[in-house]
This record gives sequence, C-alpha cells and structure tokens, in this order.
Amino acid sequence: LRSVARGRSHGIIVIYGNPDPDSLASAWALQRILWKWSTRSSIVYTGEIGRPENQALVEFLRIPATRMRAADVERADLIALVDAQPSFFAPSLLPRVDIVFDHHPRVGRSAQFSDIRPACLAASSILTEYLHSARCRLDRRIATALYYGIVTDARHSAKTRSPADAEALRLLEGRVDRRVLRRIECSSYSLGRLEYFAIA
Repeated sequence: LRSVARGRSHGIIVIYGNPDPDSLASAWALQRILWKWSTRSSIVYTGEIGRPENQALVEFLRIPATRMRAADVERADLIALVDAQPSFFAPSLLPRVDIVFDHHPRVGRSAQFSDIRPACLAASSILTEYLHSARCRLDRRIATALYYGIVTDARHSAKTRSPADAEALRLLEGRVDRRVLRRIECSSYSLGRLEYFAIA
C-alpha cells in the first residue's frame, strides 16, 4: 500500500452510492493512513447521504466527506475505493483505480493494490488492521466510526465474525465514545417516522 501511495500529492477515496457507516469509517481510516505517508486525500461519494443515522454519523464525528465532482477525479493522482470495487463504476466515471479495500466477493476489474476479504463482516475491520499496523493514532472519533461500521454491517449479515473482525473490535471497544454512539443510533428515527409509531 505504501509503495502505491508514495510520491502522490493528492488522492480521492471514493464511496459508491449512498455512504453507509462502514464505507464512511473505512474511507476516513484510509485518509488518516495516507496523510501519515504525506499523501493528502479527499473523501467523496457518488450518491447522497440519505439515512438519518448516517447523516448523524457525519455530523457528530465530523467526517470530512463530500459529493464527488468530475473535477475531483481529474485532479487526483491517486484513486482509492473502500467498500466497493472498480466494476461497480462505469469506466467513464472512474477511468482507473489504484487502491481497493472491500469485504464483498471479488468481481471484475482489479487495481494496482487491493485487499479484498469476503470473510470479513466489514471493510472497517480491514482498515482498523491497517491503521494499527501503520501506528496511526486511533482517536475516539475514528474508533467510534469504525466500531459502528463493523456493528451495523454485522447486523445485516449472515456471516460469522472472522478473526480480523474480532481483533478489530478488540482494538476499538475501549476507545469508543459511547455517548456519541447512542446519539447516532437514536437518530435512525426521523420525526416523520415517529408520527407513524404514534398512530400505531
């Protein structure tokens, strides 16, 4: 990974479609790693942040993610994907991809560097391992994001916890901001949805 990032001045970390907690946390972790290696990068997504809890995640933890523009791709000398693979994108949108981190089964085009582990519950587990190996400081905000990314993907998966997932959770649990995490989880109900509960 470091050899691919070496000498690049600015990259983009791309999230496919509507960002979920796993993709947001993974992108943020990769941004931290690249920054330590003197490569600046921006986190961009191709869709919209629609769900209230995902909006709260970005707001409360101050995750620096923005909507992708064509200019972002044009000026980037490094393009990375998290929680996605090159085949998810039209070649006209992303003409090349340099780095891929994902936990879905491998499909289609590859990249110069890729770590794809279908056995893992979440890409956040993989990026937690890389953060730890790179000796990046794991502050409470990014630990909370990564922990939430793993937990939310685990809720919607039939897969069992892999050794990488277990180790990531072990590294993160003591650093999670539980108060902020509760606020994020409680944001999943909008006022409009609560009206339906009242009617019921």
